[in-house]
Amino acid sequence: MVKWVTFDTSVRATGSITIVDLGSDTTNINHLHGTTGFTITDVEGTAVEYIFDKNDALGVTGTVHSDGTVIQVNGFTAATLTAAEVVKAIESDGGHAGSIICNRADNVITLTQEEVGSSGNVTIAPGSMPTPSYITFSGLSGGVLGKYVYRIENINSIHLISGTVIKFYVRNPNQPTEAVSDDIITITCATDTASTIFTHIVKQITSENVEAIFSALSDVNITTVAYAAGS
Repeated sequence: MVKWVTFDTSVRATGSITIVDLGSDTTNINHLHGTTGFTITDVEGTAVEYIFDKNDALGVTGTVHSDGTVIQVNGFTAATLTAAEVVKAIESDGGHAGSIICNRADNVITLTQEEVGSSGNVTIAPGSMPTPSYITFSGLSGGVLGKYVYRIENINSIHLISGTVIKFYVRNPNQPTEAVSDDIITITCATDTASTIFTHIVKQITSENVEAIFSALSDVNITTVAYAAGS
């Protein structure tokens, strides 16, 4: 049976939405009403437009209106309450329903694509906001799909470079005409743990115990796994 080693450096795209507290007039929901709102797109390409409503005229948060998915802010007097309602809308069936993960700290919402990959790097699109300073957007960005699969026989060598760095030198099986230069996978570990992890990985490669290699790479002491293609 062919044995494989998989290195996964995939990253989910992230972003944020902030309901800005500017002082005396920040809780005035007139600034977040009757606008086009904003549009978020997930990895699968599903774009949802979210709109604010201060009059309770378009239904409860999550209602799908002809103009978009409703964020109901009727009667709100605090930025944190509005932020909580934004989260409710995004997580609703009328919103992204789990494909965008939300974490809120007061008036700041962190957004994370549920799936990895660069297709999640779609900037949040503000609509015709009358006073954009009352809400700000960042991302979504940083998503990477980086899954690398090698036969064990394609690993040329593995070295413990220092107390924190391990390097694999490999030939990419998907590039049979690749020049002599190796692809390099660098694993960076917490202080004084690399030697233990190195010994463990070498033992598992020798015994072709691939599952144990996966376990080692998910060790909490590993801080990063980076890949650089050879020439």
